[in-house]
Amino acid sequence: MQLRAPIQLVALLVLAVLVGCSPYKGSCSWLQPAHGEGIKVTGPRETASSECNCIGCAAPGEFSLERNAYTVEIWNGDRWYPELVLRARAPDGSKLLLRSPQLKSLENADPLFGRWREFDYFLSGPFGETAGPTAPLRFEVESPSGEVLGEETIQLELVIRTDYSIEFI
Repeated sequence: MQLRAPIQLVALLVLAVLVGCSPYKGSCSWLQPAHGEGIKVTGPRETASSECNCIGCAAPGEFSLERNAYTVEIWNGDRWYPELVLRARAPDGSKLLLRSPQLKSLENADPLFGRWREFDYFLSGPFGETAGPTAPLRFEVESPSGEVLGEETIQLELVIRTDYSIEFI
């Protein structure tokens, strides 16, 4: 008699899976700077809610490029599609400017959610449809007075992974 309750529970769970769920195969992608050239990984890639939680998708997500006059911090977002945001700071923590036709300012962007509020620029696409190297990101780092502190070229890579999950209907 005690065995009947677990069997009913298992049957109910199997029925819920068969009726209320379906397997889903999707993909997720992100941009990451190529290692080297002073790029350091400073944190893992963490996704929003259940997006891009695929097996084997562990990847770096936060990066820094350190020079004597500045540090450029880079984050590759938390969504299933590629995004890249940046900020530059002087050694004293003050904000520096990034100049590039590839970068768009987040200064007047509205609304900014989550970690996007911490950054000053985003990289506009398109990034392509196949994994591998993309066009390099080129920019100048400037002081608020307009003095050029450095010029940078960062090779980027588009990473694409398959995402298998169960979708509830």
